[in-house]
Parts: sequence; structure tokens; C-alpha cells
Amino acid sequence: MEQTIRSNYSNDKSVLLYLCYPLLFQIAAMLLTVNLLDIKLSLLFIVLNAVIFTYLFIYYINNITLMIINIIIMISFQNLFIGLGDMLSAYQSSGLALRPLLIYKEIISVIVLVLLYLKTNKKIRINNYEKIVPVLVIYLLIELLISGAQMESKLYYLRTYLIPFVCYLIGRMAYFEMKTKSGIKPIINTVTVIGVMAVVIGFIFLLISVDSSLWRDIFHLGLISEAKTGRYEDFPRWYTPIGPLYLRRMFSFFFDSISLSYFLITSLICSMLIRKRIMLPIQLLLFAGLIFTFGKGAIGMLLILMVIIICIHYMKINAKWFVTAFLVVMGIAYEFVYNFNFRSSASVHFDGLMGPLMNIFYSPLGHGLGIGGNYFAILNNVKAWDISSTGAESFIGVMIYQLGFPGIVMFLFFFISMMRNLLSAYATADSEERFRYIVLYATAFSILIASLFQESTMGLNYTGILFMLIGFYVSKSKEFNVRQYQAKGENV
Repeated sequence: MEQTIRSNYSNDKSVLLYLCYPLLFQIAAMLLTVNLLDIKLSLLFIVLNAVIFTYLFIYYINNITLMIINIIIMISFQNLFIGLGDMLSAYQSSGLALRPLLIYKEIISVIVLVLLYLKTNKKIRINNYEKIVPVLVIYLLIELLISGAQMESKLYYLRTYLIPFVCYLIGRMAYFEMKTKSGIKPIINTVTVIGVMAVVIGFIFLLISVDSSLWRDIFHLGLISEAKTGRYEDFPRWYTPIGPLYLRRMFSFFFDSISLSYFLITSLICSMLIRKRIMLPIQLLLFAGLIFTFGKGAIGMLLILMVIIICIHYMKINAKWFVTAFLVVMGIAYEFVYNFNFRSSASVHFDGLMGPLMNIFYSPLGHGLGIGGNYFAILNNVKAWDISSTGAESFIGVMIYQLGFPGIVMFLFFFISMMRNLLSAYATADSEERFRYIVLYATAFSILIASLFQESTMGLNYTGILFMLIGFYVSKSKEFNVRQYQAKGENV
């Protein structure tokens, strides 16, 4: 009987069953949680819900593809669920009580990782560079204990530094649990479809007045804003300065221009992995939406991605020479932009990188987990512009400032080794897979460059899905190489 149930969930009706029961149940739980006034009760409720829901999918429904799709839906519609949930009652008076809901997807991701490890630890073959992850985790836990920062700030940055590895390892292990190795396709298709929905709704939202009561009375934007930033703002006053102009940014049902921009670049990358002609108009729509978010990090990622694909894949330029030339050009461009008198918010991003980098020798072990950065600024009621020397607005900058040489060296060792692994897979894969691996290599490289100038780059809301895809294809390449060695009668 159990086998029959499991097989039913693995056929084409799986998604429909998921939408009809587990997803709706989970959404209902989130909508109810919005109305809990006690933050501890909210946290307890979502943890219990995450444990039960995740265990159900991993061990009973046994469909990791749908579990990852669930994480993607939580990433995409989290703020919408929070806003609509408050319509159930007028009880909720503070967005701060909603903060546990903002980490619901991270809690699910960690539980998924633990349960997947228990199921696949005998199947997965560890790459040498991945052995640095437990060392980095131990270092972060020690920092958690000894740092003098506020606990909320320490926990926030602990999540920030660990989530790329959590997502990467989920992707690595998910490969072994998928019913078929094409199980990644529904995930890629889901991301692409949600991206298209986000752009269409985003353009509709831009037609609605900033001062419309819709944002306050229906979507409860003030509560969402207070939960995310600590500041209550009922209306979507999201603009970006370009020279003398202030341009309104697309935000869609994400109610966050930066989150939307990173989801759209993720959707664009997924559409590249599909490799069908029908994707061209979809890619143009996603590109238009990305431009209207004015998300500099995501737009920069796209430019870097395209340059790498053209230069390495089509022009056959040696990867080492390309990277060297790119870094030289980027250094020259940095000097030009930094010293050019042009009104933009870009200058604070440069300061966030260069401040900690220039002063690392004065504090080689860092200033402590949670000290410095954007979230530290929010908790202490100061502007990120005023503490850019602590790494605010730069992921790499804030990691250098907080964790010093040990943290940044371990992180870069993992990241660069992962990129080399993707490049090696690109060299040995067949023609169709080669393109996918160069796209993923370019993705990893562009994420690393974007993280120099934007602090939020590595969050689950931003590039978490991309790390899952990279992890999946690393496992696929690893297993392909193992089979080749075994066919030659060599030891693995």
C-alpha cells in the first residue's frame, strides 16, 4: 500500500496533488501565523510546521523535486502571504512579530539538508574542497559564542554565511533522491514560470499609484516593511537615483525590488538551461523586468554571465586568461566609476568593499560575527552609508570585517574550487551539457563578483536557487566521472 501511494506521487499528478493539499495547508498555516502576537509562539509554530511538512515530503511522499519547488514558492510569495494574512484579523500591530515568518524557508532548507544527509550520506562522494565546509561551520559557531554583538545580529549573519552552503549541499544530495535525473526540469520550469508571472504583475503594479490605499489596506505593506527593515512604511516608495533622476523600481508580489531582481536573473539562467527557441520571447520579457527593477547586482551578474559565455564558450578564449583580463578591466572600471562625479548609490557599495579590505591587517581575525554590515545598521538605527567602513553593502566586505582572514580564506577557497570543478565538467561534458556547465560556471563567477558590491547577494531569497542548481550539476558531473573510471576498471 505504501509503495502504491509513493508511486502515485511520483507521476504527473504530483504537482496537482501538492497544490491541492500540502501547499494549501502550508499557506493556511502561514496566514494564521501572521496573526500571532507573541514572536516566540510564532517561531515555535513555524518550526513545528516545517519539521512535520519536511518529514512528510522526504520520508512519506518521497519527492524531493516537489520539496524544492515548495522552497521556491515560499521564496517567491513569502511577503504576499504575510500581507494577505493580516486581512484575517486586525490583531497584528507590529511587523517585528512577523520576523520568524521571514526565516521559514531557511528553517525548511536546513531541515531538508539534515534529512537528505541521513538518506544519502552513503551515496554521495565528497569533493576535496567540500571538506572545508564543516571547518567553516565550527569557526562560525565559535564566533557565535565569543562575539560581543547583539544575538539577533549574530544569528542573522550566521544565516547569511551558511545559506549558500546549505543550498549547494541540498542540490548535491537531491541528485541522488530524484526519481529520474530529469527531475531537475520541473524545478527549472517552475522558476521560469514564476519569473514571467512576477514581471507581468510587476508592470501592472507600476501602473498603480504609489499612494494608493491598496498597498496599506490589502497588502499591508507597512507590516512587511517593518518586519524586514524595522521601519514602518505603508507605501512602495522604492526609487533609485540615476544622475539627476529618481526612477521608480519594479517590485511585483515580492514587494522588494532587490529580491525581485535576483529572482529574475535566476529565472533568466533557468531559461538558458532549458535551451528551446520558445524561450527567446520569455527571456526578453524577463530581461525587461530585470531592467525595471534597477537591481545593479543582478543586472551586473547578467552582463558578466553573457560576457563569459561569449568569450569562453563561443570565442574559445582560455578561461585563465579571460579571468585575468576581466579582473584587470574591473579594477580600471572601479577607479573610473569611484572617482567620477556621478550621482548614484554605487559609491557606498565600493566603500563597503574597500574599507574592510584596506584595514584587514589591523584586525586579521575580524571584529566578530554580527558586528558591522547592513543588519547591524538596522538594529542600531543608523544608515548603512554612515558605516560603510564595516562592510555595509558588500558581502565580501562585511565577511572580511567580521570574520577576518580565516573566514574569507575558507569561503574563497570553497568558491573558487567549486568554479574550477564546473569548468572541468564543462571540458569533459557532451555538447548539450557543455553549455549548461558554462552557464553555471558563469553564474558562480558572476555571483562572486556581485558579492563584492552587494551584501545581500548570497541570501536564499537572492541566489539560493542557483546554488541548488550548481550543487545538482556538480553531483551529476561527479557521478559521470565515476562511471567513466569504473568502465576503465580504475579505482575511484
